[in-house]
Parts: sequence; C-alpha cells; structure tokens
Amino acid sequence: MDVKILVAGFGNILMKDDGMGVYLCRYLKKKKIEGVEIQEFGVEDWRLSCVAFDFKHIVIVDAVDIGYMPGKCAVWEDVDFTDLCGFSLHHGYFISEMQFIRALKKLSEKIFFFGIQPEKIEWGIGLTERLNARFYSIAERLKIFIESLAKGEIYALH
Repeated sequence: MDVKILVAGFGNILMKDDGMGVYLCRYLKKKKIEGVEIQEFGVEDWRLSCVAFDFKHIVIVDAVDIGYMPGKCAVWEDVDFTDLCGFSLHHGYFISEMQFIRALKKLSEKIFFFGIQPEKIEWGIGLTERLNARFYSIAERLKIFIESLAKGEIYALH
C-alpha cells in the first residue's frame, strides 16, 4: 500500500503538555502503521507545506485548549478558521495557524485536526502527571483513528 496519510506532530517539548503532538508521533512511529507516514514538526509548522502535497490526507496532532478536562481528545475534519473559533491552539498564533491550514487545504484532499486538551503549557520538560497517566490511552485512540482513516473507514472518536 502506498503512503497516503501524513500524521504531523506539533508542539514544543520545552513547554510541558504543549509537546503532546510530538510525543505521540514519536511513540506511534514505532508502530509502523501501513499507508501512514508519521513526522514530527515541533514548532516548525512551515515545514508541513513543503511535504503536504505528497499525501491524500493530513492529520495534525497538537495540544489545543478546547475547554475540556486535561487529556480529553477531539477530532475536526476539514478544520477551518470558524471551526475552532473561541479556542486557543498556542495562545497568540491562532489566526496565522488557521490561515496556514487554509493554504494546506489546497494541497491535500482532507485535513484532520486531532487535538488534546493540555493541563499546563508552561516552561518545563515532559508532560504533566495527568497527561502522562493518560498518554497510552490517547496514543491508542489516535492509532485507531489513523488506521481507520488509512482503510477508508469512518471513525468516531467518542
């Protein structure tokens, strides 16, 4: 099977739970999911536009303040500026990130956003205790979502 899905992990591993997208991608890379390429982008979101055109679908994985309990996940399909209005991706870059996603939509068929509610985004290495305790269950949910997408199946996160 050709690689048709890119899973893009974002976040800053020096800012506690903000690194969740990167940590999840590091873990899932070892699982070698057929039809899926997993890459860490960290805080260098601009690099995604350099590779996005090679993939049918993109799954962006990142911490996002969606007002949920820490560790709760949500998925948006064909995310757009209006979909996340009122939420904060990284406290200050919201408008530019949404414009970036709009530009990516011209390069890929579908863009999914797999968001994880952080507990703390502040200086510090490693996840908070709460997210660390939920890490493997979050990773499994993401893995199931990606595998379903790779098979062309419909998947509901909840």
